[in-house]
Amino acid sequence: MKIIKHLFWLIPFVLIIVFSCKKEVFDTAPDTIDPACDTITYVKQIQAIFVQKCISCHIVGGTGPGDYTKSENIKNQKDRIKVRAVIDGTMPEGGPMTKQERELLGKWIDCGTKGI
Repeated sequence: MKIIKHLFWLIPFVLIIVFSCKKEVFDTAPDTIDPACDTITYVKQIQAIFVQKCISCHIVGGTGPGDYTKSENIKNQKDRIKVRAVIDGTMPEGGPMTKQERELLGKWIDCGTKGI
């Protein structure tokens, strides 16, 4: 009988303790956002690369697929652009990009095509 009496008080006490505890989740993952992402924008750096290196072919009626005068086309083709222009270096056909242009374009794409 004593055990039942103690359980009568112990069970609610345990339940109150259990349900009153707040589970907090702390983000322990390292910050993966590159600070360079805040400085690279389409208008400031990337647009000039497209004008100088891409738009002569990638325009309506041009020899390249897609119209890169329209920002939505660039955004939709960003993965292909990265592979061809940054990784493989097979674009642009009219002349190579500098290492700095390739790195900047690749970083901009990795950062989410900011400003477009």
